[in-house]
Amino acid sequence: MGWSGHSLPLTRLESPRSEAAVDRTLRSLLPGHIAKIAPPGWGRTARQWLDFGADSLVEMHMPNTPPSDAPLDDLTFWFYTTVSWPSSLAHHWIRHVIADEGRFTIRELLQAHGYRLAPGDNLADVSTRFVTEGSRIAAVTADGVIWQGDRMATESDAALSPETLALVRAVRADGVCRCSACWEAGDLAS
Repeated sequence: MGWSGHSLPLTRLESPRSEAAVDRTLRSLLPGHIAKIAPPGWGRTARQWLDFGADSLVEMHMPNTPPSDAPLDDLTFWFYTTVSWPSSLAHHWIRHVIADEGRFTIRELLQAHGYRLAPGDNLADVSTRFVTEGSRIAAVTADGVIWQGDRMATESDAALSPETLALVRAVRADGVCRCSACWEAGDLAS
């Protein structure tokens, strides 16, 4: 099984809680936060990514091992890479929820657990940009899109609706994500 990780360095404050405590808390909160920013119907999918027991596609501790009782040095999200699923979208939304201090309290939650994100966290570093069309969401590529979901279907620019094509062209022109999370939050991913 293949995994890739994305780490956010943490600074320990007084009396840091264990990895297991942070894992339980984030696992219970992140799906609901993602549901608030995702297109309709994606909340249940996000919950399955994060809270599907041994079949979860995102882990917040070393995959295939139980969370540790030791304090954390960093917060790492591990993304399962052996099957086709929208891992870049999951990464994008998790990054967004942690970065958006206005609507979510992940930073305060970390502080309550004895941590804060270390200076220089790379939450603004987003390599994939998305567009939303109703309840569908797609990653923008050089010559089309990859619709996120079970099938991960690819469509060329010629097959897109005029409205979606306009969004795709705008993303390519200015590099600003047009997913429902970023665009409605005042362009947090630029």
